[in-house]
Amino acid sequence: MPTDLTKETAPATQKQDDCFAVGDWLYVECKYEKAREHFQNVLKRPSLSASDSVRCYKSLGAVEVELKNYDEALDTYNTLLTILMKCDSPTRKEDIMTCYVSIGKVYWLKGDYVQAIKYHHEALDLGSLTSNPTVMSTIYKNLANIYTNTKEFNLSRENFEKALEIDRQRLRKDHLQFGQTYANMGKMYQAEGNYKEALAYFEKAREIWLKTLAPTHVYIEKIEKTIGKMKSKFVPAAAIPQPLEQPMNPLDVLAKNNVMIIWLDEYIGRDENCRALKKEFRQITNSLKMVDSVESCRQCLQHVKDRKLFFIIQGKYAKQIVPEIVQIIPPDMKPIVYIFCFDMTYLMEWAQEQECIMEGGIFTHEADLLLRLTNHLNDYVKQKSVEYANYLQPELISKFLAELKQMFERCCQTRDEITSSHQTDNDANQTATIMAK
Repeated sequence: MPTDLTKETAPATQKQDDCFAVGDWLYVECKYEKAREHFQNVLKRPSLSASDSVRCYKSLGAVEVELKNYDEALDTYNTLLTILMKCDSPTRKEDIMTCYVSIGKVYWLKGDYVQAIKYHHEALDLGSLTSNPTVMSTIYKNLANIYTNTKEFNLSRENFEKALEIDRQRLRKDHLQFGQTYANMGKMYQAEGNYKEALAYFEKAREIWLKTLAPTHVYIEKIEKTIGKMKSKFVPAAAIPQPLEQPMNPLDVLAKNNVMIIWLDEYIGRDENCRALKKEFRQITNSLKMVDSVESCRQCLQHVKDRKLFFIIQGKYAKQIVPEIVQIIPPDMKPIVYIFCFDMTYLMEWAQEQECIMEGGIFTHEADLLLRLTNHLNDYVKQKSVEYANYLQPELISKFLAELKQMFERCCQTRDEITSSHQTDNDANQTATIMAK
């Protein structure tokens, strides 16, 4: 999406008079509904000149964009384009270029990158570096950002460099626009997975912005947070948590994609329970940790917080451990929590405020929980295996997860047997106590 320090689609700032001043003021004040109403009323004036119509449609299109009325914005800009094609003004060519760019931006915002690229190239065909350097620079920057969205990083780099070449000839070297371009290049490298280059460009952007903007400015605060996230990608090797055991299975798709499953359950988590099954689990993955208490889970979090975490949590522990999960795990890792309990009513209101639970869910049937978990793992692993350049064929991923799901089901069955046994023992103890009395 378009990113800049200013609203690139802002209403035109040509001659100011009573006809447009009110609408422009409403736009600047972010009162977009009233601004739209004003410009629509201006267009109804029978004596409106062609130049004033052009001015008004430009402003109305910008307002529709701010209101996210993208189809209406396209209609407005296409009407403007029709008028411009019939005009014979000295600025006709540049006005048409700008209109093409505006249409391209709307398609960009709609996510229609093919049309967005098409209209930006239409604008390029009309321009020249000598007569339209500002517009040409904007077009190259927009194309670069669009190609970042489409993951065509070579084209993105190429267009950023063209924009920088133009800007270096017309702007001072500490101009805010350079900071914006470097920040967007940082986003490009981040999307490409080249965090070292991303960090370098984010720091360049900060350096330039700090020459003009206050340290408390929103753009400085945002870039500082982004730089912090990038630096976290370069944790020294000794500080990176390592699994206690190397995976015995070379096709362990969880380990290959930095995934960890933590299962907090008072029965499953005990060392003496399910030993044979736990050994089988270790044959296919060591990215599963079973714990039997909140304290054990808490200790585990410190060693796995830099991984993508999926939690299965017994309902009785949810309110104790979930707030700690949210506090300890970095927000960009987005942990997912699945709650298993026999009575979900006492958790529902609280859980609705927990994003990690809303993504996972609350379940009264283990089969439903396991199906949801497996589907989430499947989607995540397929996506990340490509990003981490360790691509596995979809059928291998599906086979691995099917085997994992079967073992989970066996664990749940064993858990039910243990629970039933404990209940029987408790009943027997209560009966013995009553008889003793």
